[in-house]
Amino acid sequence: MRLALIPGHRPDAPGASAAGFSEYPLARVLCELILQRLPDDLPGFSVQLFTRPNVGDGLTTLIQDLNAAGVDGALSIHFNATAEGAPSPDCAYSLTYPGAEKAGKMADTLRRISFAGIPRLPPKGRKDLAILSDTAFPVALDEPAYIDRRGHRLQLLRSIDKLAMSYAGAIQHIHKSGTLSDGKDAPARGG
Repeated sequence: MRLALIPGHRPDAPGASAAGFSEYPLARVLCELILQRLPDDLPGFSVQLFTRPNVGDGLTTLIQDLNAAGVDGALSIHFNATAEGAPSPDCAYSLTYPGAEKAGKMADTLRRISFAGIPRLPPKGRKDLAILSDTAFPVALDEPAYIDRRGHRLQLLRSIDKLAMSYAGAIQHIHKSGTLSDGKDAPARGG
């Protein structure tokens, strides 16, 4: 089994930003910490970092690379920020393709992650995100915190290693539970 770990966005299009923080660098650091916190002895299971290339839209290339690599599932980590002037919710959440059972199980496992007292909403289904709809395997997109919330930023600075350990534990649970056992997910999707 192979799980792709994907930091949201890319260096030249870093996603959400606030108070000097940008989504991609923070997600990249978190993904690298997660890889460091995973044990080396997960029999028959590997986790590999995939990043979005700085070419074209990048996302199409990433999805093609992931599909060609034959991964069995993916976890894409992002950090959110709200539109200027709008209040951001104090919650974390996961997105999956609607009806994708295995992605839903991954998201339910991620929902167990407790970070800095930030409550988690139930997973939400989205059909309009290519990373969820155009892949040949289950994907959970997770947003553990809002970088435009001062309290969330402070907790990330103080406790990013704890968050990485929580993700590593969730990934181990995904492995042990057999969530990705055949790599297929229903319903059939694709673009």
